Amino acid sequence: MAKSASDGNKFTSLRGGVPHTYEVREDALYYSAGSENPTQVKVLWTELTAMRPDHGDSIHFMRTNKQELGVWLDAEQMNPFLTAAIAEWGKHSKEIARKATFDYGASESAVGWIWLVLSLVFPGMIALTLLTDGYHEIACNALFEHASIAPAKILKIKKNRRGNFIWQLEFETATGQKITGTREAALANSEGQPIGSKDNVTVVYAAERPNCWDLSMKQGEAAPNRKQRHFTVLMDLSFGWMFAIVGAITTVLSIARLRRKHPFRETVKIAGEKI
Repeated sequence: MAKSASDGNKFTSLRGGVPHTYEVREDALYYSAGSENPTQVKVLWTELTAMRPDHGDSIHFMRTNKQELGVWLDAEQMNPFLTAAIAEWGKHSKEIARKATFDYGASESAVGWIWLVLSLVFPGMIALTLLTDGYHEIACNALFEHASIAPAKILKIKKNRRGNFIWQLEFETATGQKITGTREAALANSEGQPIGSKDNVTVVYAAERPNCWDLSMKQGEAAPNRKQRHFTVLMDLSFGWMFAIVGAITTVLSIARLRRKHPFRETVKIAGEKI
């Protein structure tokens, strides 16, 4: 329904057969629905905080009490309504209205791409690292059922942030392949040296896959700390899948944001620039 000259800044449109009326006045934005004894809602301009798109071509105004006022008007009505409403809003809350219109008119593709990159870089990379480590440990645990042992030489000792000693080790497999890596010290004295002598370190490794190796809890025996290894697998997979789910959800939301178009964005942008 078009606005007549006598209506002033009153805008009416049908939604589901029910008339919705919005009136832009100096003191507030007035809204009513229905034709018989409609309940009128008065929203002061100083109550408005932001704008967001909703389903179809509708727009919602955010309020300081966390409630929203939905605006359902056809294109013929929406463009002049937004121009009038934003102009009046700007008279009462200039900075808030400017920011709200700028945020609404900002490029959605830029924000969507930022969300997508962050989703892939942070939860995505963390999930990939944890899941890779977890499934690697599972494969190694299976191979340790028929593991080989070898003496290892401690190349360097240092402490981590938790105050635990970390050994940098080197050992040689039965085929002559040299393997180096770090492990948290299993049994060490106050200086980080293995209890006994420096040769008192045994590693357990899988002959067919030497990168599967760990410290033995017993000298000269294939006795990896299985409880600790199973706990590590549980933590890696639990947190890995948690981050994977978070990454998947944020990725879907990012793609949805990339595809979403803000209705009447140019009208809002132009009206905001005139405040």
